[in-house]
Amino acid sequence: MASNDSGVGTDSADSASAGSSPMQLSPISSPPFAGLTPIESLEVFGSTMTDYERDEVHHYDAVYFTGVNDIKKLDIATTKSFDDSKGNYRFVLRDHLFYRYEILQAVGSGSFGMVLRCYDHKRQYYCAVKVVRNWPKVSRSAEIEVEMLTHIKRRRQHPGFERIVKLHNFFDFRGHRCIVFELLGPSLYDALKKRKFKGFLPSDVKTAAKPILLALDYLGTRGVIHCDLKPENILFTNDDFSSLKLIDLGSASMNNGTYYSYIQSRFYRAPEVLMQQGFGLPIDMWSFGCILVELITGTPIFAGENRFDQMTVILEVMGLPPMDLRRIGNVASDYFKYDGTPVYCKKKKDKANNITYTPDRSPKGNVRQAPGGKTWDMVFNGCPDPALISILNGCFDYNPQRRFTPCKALLEPWLLLPPEVITID
Repeated sequence: MASNDSGVGTDSADSASAGSSPMQLSPISSPPFAGLTPIESLEVFGSTMTDYERDEVHHYDAVYFTGVNDIKKLDIATTKSFDDSKGNYRFVLRDHLFYRYEILQAVGSGSFGMVLRCYDHKRQYYCAVKVVRNWPKVSRSAEIEVEMLTHIKRRRQHPGFERIVKLHNFFDFRGHRCIVFELLGPSLYDALKKRKFKGFLPSDVKTAAKPILLALDYLGTRGVIHCDLKPENILFTNDDFSSLKLIDLGSASMNNGTYYSYIQSRFYRAPEVLMQQGFGLPIDMWSFGCILVELITGTPIFAGENRFDQMTVILEVMGLPPMDLRRIGNVASDYFKYDGTPVYCKKKKDKANNITYTPDRSPKGNVRQAPGGKTWDMVFNGCPDPALISILNGCFDYNPQRRFTPCKALLEPWLLLPPEVITID
């Protein structure tokens, strides 16, 4: 059984570690291990294999690793399945994937499945392997991710290319799609959590913004919308904020107007997605603006309790969108009444025709502000830099056609000017 290795991931940069993921790299000059034939592997390791493996191994062209000798492997004759009740692969530490990758540690999990820190016994370096759940919908997401990462490899000279996780290999193993990536470090969310959700210094946030924008600009040149930009999907390659890379293109879409019913994590979801108006590249810039605020304050700017409340918390800060945008979309009536009044508000007009809005509480009983009632001072718990507000207003423009592009944001004074240095006498 052949993988789709085809030489990807042989560059030394692709095997670098980062952040809190300690490891030792094999010398870059180490030649790939040629492996054993199935017959040879049975002669050498057959006594440590299960009955299932002694049959399975014949379907592989080469065998690089079969698991360490003293582990208790899953016996398919007893367990009946390699999957748990949720479709996750039931891995065993120090066992193999694909008779090549040694499983060392589980480093993450989610609705997609799990990410395992592994050692590639063919290429002789550490890597991250995403083992996708054995569910058709999730498997399709993995296929999309591979398609997108393969598609974007074709313009490597763009500086944003290096700001997107590198794909090494992909293969199917025991009913699971597996994707091999370079091994990265913790995410921006992990870093915030470590700080107990206290925001970062503005200088660090400015440094972090640039690789994210470069990555988005590169994706844009390839016509790719990330569709799930959030702190969890932005990882460090070392301790420097300039080293950030985007991961998880499993929800990505080509910029062709195709509409999917569910994209973007709720807190980072653009209004046009909420209202099902169609979407394009600008939705990633909305998410970028959300991330920018979160990195400074430590908490999401738009933390809606459900999709209806999500529009509410956006309106609180950004005010009402133009009337025409309130009427567009398959579910516009979920958020705005026939006269343009937000569903969460009661509208009153006095004798002078002045309009006031009285907001309802959130589904969980939290107080909500009228449209535009939550000022930037309230968001930042203090007086923010006007240059920062300028870039945020550009990212949060209700009209996607007027919203900042990554290139426009990179030229904003807040990112170009050095941070103010405060000295204490």
